[in-house]
Amino acid sequence: MDEVTLEEAFGRIERKKDDIIAVLDHIWEHPELGYKEWNTHKYLKKKYEDLGYIVHEVGDIPGFYIDIDTGKEGPTVAVFSEMDALHIPEHPESDKATGAVHACGHHTQLAATYGTAIGLKDKDLLSKLSGKIRLFAVPCEEIVNGPFYDGLLRNKTVKFLGGKKEFIYRGLLEGVDIAFMIHGGAKGFGVSKGWDGNINKRYIFEGKTSHVASPFNGLNTMNAALVAMNAANALRERSVDALHMRYYANVVDNGGGAPNNVPMRTVVDVGLRALTVKKLEEMSRDVDRAYIAGAYSQGVRLEIQTTMGYCPRRESRPLQLVFLDVAKRLFPKEEISDTENTSAGVSDIGDISSLIPTVHAFIGDGGPSNHTVKFHIIDKYRMGVTAAKEQVGVLLELLGDNAAKAKEIMEEYKPTFARREDYLAFEEKYTKTLKAVDYDADGKVLFKGE
Repeated sequence: MDEVTLEEAFGRIERKKDDIIAVLDHIWEHPELGYKEWNTHKYLKKKYEDLGYIVHEVGDIPGFYIDIDTGKEGPTVAVFSEMDALHIPEHPESDKATGAVHACGHHTQLAATYGTAIGLKDKDLLSKLSGKIRLFAVPCEEIVNGPFYDGLLRNKTVKFLGGKKEFIYRGLLEGVDIAFMIHGGAKGFGVSKGWDGNINKRYIFEGKTSHVASPFNGLNTMNAALVAMNAANALRERSVDALHMRYYANVVDNGGGAPNNVPMRTVVDVGLRALTVKKLEEMSRDVDRAYIAGAYSQGVRLEIQTTMGYCPRRESRPLQLVFLDVAKRLFPKEEISDTENTSAGVSDIGDISSLIPTVHAFIGDGGPSNHTVKFHIIDKYRMGVTAAKEQVGVLLELLGDNAAKAKEIMEEYKPTFARREDYLAFEEKYTKTLKAVDYDADGKVLFKGE
């Protein structure tokens, strides 16, 4: 993209910097938890409509998108921003009624993407591009649980608790060829190799209670859980450091029995993380075996509830290079980071990256770490205005010159799943309930594990 067009786009953003920062401040002051972001939705919808855009609402859940059509054939590039806050009631600026606070910085994404819409609001600019741009405001990226979310699933309001997963399921990514977003991070600008994916498990052991004076009359589910947890812990030596394999477990229910009774019910919640889908599948199989062994060793029943979390986040290297090229215009050289680092963190942007070329870049102001009680933004201009310029610069590079760069990136990428249907089939495979260990009338064990 030519320098004049780029500078003109940057200039439009610069002239509206106060408006962009006002959006950032407003959303910070009105945080909402996942799938409850209706006020944020309403506020942003009006802001986009005031710019002259048509807002396409999802309907029964918060979230929407706007399409910007260049009028020429070409790829569609999506830009994501996340609406939900965290539940950290201890944060001094959290909502006193809900405990919500934007301690992951999602409010800055929303402001930056609004600024992106400002930068693109020019017919002459769009006439030099090919394809479409879709700007998303997505609910519920943070991992959530509780009665409200159980109700959403039970009532089939949503299929998935991750907002981007839900948008994939609803077909809102159909026709999108490339995606990216910018999240808060360390000071400066950065890209990295990727993040883990995760699978969540709930293991429910059912036995028989008795008085502890005669434990031989009972079937102790806590003992079964301990055997299982030790067996699963022994699998750690098979973990591959480079694949960021993680196993963690919490006993969340021991049946509420009296301390002088043998526990007849124990529930263990388990999280599995790894950098590839293949390794996640292997971990799921192996940890299930460990818990099945624990149940069988003590003669208790076992139910396994499996829920697919997020897919591993993969990064398109050619798309990263476009980001880095634009970042050189906006950040000092010493503040630009390009690393091979990976992380055991997870996000539903990983699910997007399993289907199309994706980048999850980072811009940071050097302030306190996110997800903490001290988190706050110290450089609103950088997090809202500069981030908007970065996103606009990337879009111009991708869709200029008859979208040559975007087409090159699409050609190079090898997705985890070739089609949305393949992705949804995988999700279905790892979202299930299995009576893994049971017994017939004669006490003969019945295994139903994989």
